[in-house]
Amino acid sequence: MSIELAERAAAGKLDPEVIAWLSSGLRAYIDGRERSLETALSLDLARRVRERNNALLEAAKLFSRQSASPWATAGLLARAICNFETNVLPSDQLRNSKNMTALNTHLLRAFNTGVRIPRTQRKIYDLIR
Repeated sequence: MSIELAERAAAGKLDPEVIAWLSSGLRAYIDGRERSLETALSLDLARRVRERNNALLEAAKLFSRQSASPWATAGLLARAICNFETNVLPSDQLRNSKNMTALNTHLLRAFNTGVRIPRTQRKIYDLIR
């Protein structure tokens, strides 16, 4: 969620939720409760990995209905990640996020964390099982 809030702030969309997040994080940093601004805003590596994993788990849930096992789900998600990275990410489809599929929304959230995305069936299986 923090990555999404940071994306909105960077785009100049300073709605009340973004302002509250920025205010809270900056206050924690200024007061010394957090040593780094990255941690105060929940943008540290550990939290970004958690956000990536949560987004990928949500994407996997979309496939779990049509596959018989976590291994099969991992294979479907691996192919979806490859397709997203090759065809969707570089295209104009992301400009109008209101028309994105649920799968692409989850994958975009995962990619936006800036954390390496697992691409093999084995690594995805290890994450979703």
